[in-house]
This record gives sequence, C-alpha cells and structure tokens, in this order.
Amino acid sequence: MHGHAHQEGVHPHSSWFGCGWFFASPRACLEDVVRDARDAAHFSAHIAGMVHTRSAKAWAQQAASRSAEALDQSTNALKEIMRAEAWQNTMPLVAPAWEERRRRVDFL
Repeated sequence: MHGHAHQEGVHPHSSWFGCGWFFASPRACLEDVVRDARDAAHFSAHIAGMVHTRSAKAWAQQAASRSAEALDQSTNALKEIMRAEAWQNTMPLVAPAWEERRRRVDFL
C-alpha cells in the first residue's frame, strides 16, 4: 500500500495522513485498496500465463479472477465515496438557498 506514495494525484505522505495510523480517510484507504487490487489482478494474470502446471495455473487463474472482482467492488465503493463527498461539498452552496425558501414558506 505504501509503495504508491509518489504516483500522480497522491499526496507524498499519504501513508501518514491518508490510510495510516493517524487521521485515516476512507477515501485514501479505498484508493490504496484499488491500487493493490489492480496490482494483484495484473500480476496473478501474468502468473497464470507463465505457469504450465494445471493445478497451479487453475489456482493462479482463480486468484486473478477474485482480484479482478475485488478491483471492481473497491472501484465502485470509491466512486460512491467520491459521489457522497461531491454532494457534501455542494451543501454549503445549496443550504442558504434552501433556508431562504423555507423561511418564505413559513412566513406564508
């Protein structure tokens, strides 16, 4: 997880402030999970292609499949967190207009 700290769009100390021991962020943790699941799916697919022993190949293929599923699920969770954050960030813009509308209705 911590080997990705210098990738584009990631804070250089994300392991300290993102998904670390202190000030953990669900979004930062999910970003780490997505990267790790992508790596696991990628490398286990490579291994499945390199191995010729049937039983080992089957296990590697299963690992690749489950890693791809984990990637899909964690990506969906990350998108949902980002959607929720976007909604929360718009609330300061929407709340004053909503409050003004509520006051007008209460006055009538």
